[in-house]
Amino acid sequence: MLSPVFTAACQVIDLSHAYSAAAPHYPGDRPIERRQAGTRARDGFLDYRLDMAEHCGTHLDAPLHFAENGLAVDEIPLTQLMGPLVVIDISARAQHDPDAQIEVSDITGWTNRQGALPSAAILVMRSGWSRRWHDAARYFGSVNGSHHSPGWSLAAITHLIEKTDVVGIGVDTASIDPFIAADFPVHRAWLGAGRWALENLSGLEQLPEQGGWLVAAVARITGATGFPARVFAFVPNQKKP
Repeated sequence: MLSPVFTAACQVIDLSHAYSAAAPHYPGDRPIERRQAGTRARDGFLDYRLDMAEHCGTHLDAPLHFAENGLAVDEIPLTQLMGPLVVIDISARAQHDPDAQIEVSDITGWTNRQGALPSAAILVMRSGWSRRWHDAARYFGSVNGSHHSPGWSLAAITHLIEKTDVVGIGVDTASIDPFIAADFPVHRAWLGAGRWALENLSGLEQLPEQGGWLVAAVARITGATGFPARVFAFVPNQKKP
């Protein structure tokens, strides 16, 4: 249990979807399969075996996912899997444009309002897309065999790589690339620069633009290119007048 002093100072907000075979899975991937392995009657305990993709549900993409010599999940320093949280909100645009992207102007607009980005920050895109999670066709923006959902623009990612020390980015969609992008340009640039990403985040509507602290609690799997994560944020409580 968190101490009363801690809970008086901040909230802990879960940014992860619960994942099951019924949840959306990336086009082309198989849904998660769960098979019972141990039974209480036979073995004295209950457990299951899971068959699932590394990149399913709320998960982390390690640099190795797209960079041949990039870090695997287990090689990312623990101190880089947590940091000050910055929320960039494009939900108004995404409501009318399923191909909306975070542009450089969204980042500079944030800094004009809030000041400089915190050192070693984690930037997440809030598009409102996570509300579609329980309807796979809507979540993937499926129309006549093609898919549409918001993401980061290559220009914005290049700006972050060249101008900032941001360690990670995140999205409340299935991909940091907008689905209309060909050949995963954002993945190639961002992961190729040694940074990491979170996909399929949830609960971002509860977060302020700044002041939070994000933790990506991902299992330390040797050589993994990515893995499901329990992602959460500490957000300071508003002081009463």
